[in-house]
Amino acid sequence: PHQRIFEILKFNTSKIKNIKCVNLAVGNKIGKIKFRDYNENYGASHILENNIKKNYFKVNISKLSNLVKISNSISYIKIDTEGMEFEVLKGGKELIKKFKPLISIEQKKSEFKANCTETSSLDFLRHNGYRIYTIKESLETKNYFLKKLKIIYGFFTKIKISRNIIELKNVKKNDYNFLIAVHKDYLKKSLI
Repeated sequence: PHQRIFEILKFNTSKIKNIKCVNLAVGNKIGKIKFRDYNENYGASHILENNIKKNYFKVNISKLSNLVKISNSISYIKIDTEGMEFEVLKGGKELIKKFKPLISIEQKKSEFKANCTETSSLDFLRHNGYRIYTIKESLETKNYFLKKLKIIYGFFTKIKISRNIIELKNVKKNDYNFLIAVHKDYLKKSLI
């Protein structure tokens, strides 16, 4: 819902015909909500749930299920909403149950609560028939410095990076930049 980021999104997708950009927040309610503006890092901007009185503006919020016509087929949903992932999932419950799309999601340590097996988002996905996967990278080098700088130095050295998709039966408390949820029905179709 950040206006500056929205303008960049429109520019980046202007030549792609099947993308419609909508400037609002997505959650589990309809109306207006406070949005925290981080000028130093727009990617960290997020919905406010407390009474901070500076660096915020109000944005429109809607449910995911209200934004998409139920007759349209949904095959993939990407959610990176700085702690609002569970609210987005709840607001898209009807779409998720009907279409069983692949869902990529980010989870932070702070989202692991004592009353959840994993996080509210992951509990929701598992309850709705999803299995959780991630990508594990391994480097074939023993040099600690090169491991830490693999992205930069990988272009110039002979570092070999292998990537494997692994299922997480129990997601441990950690920061996850990329988890993918795959519905069990999708997995059955893929195996046929």
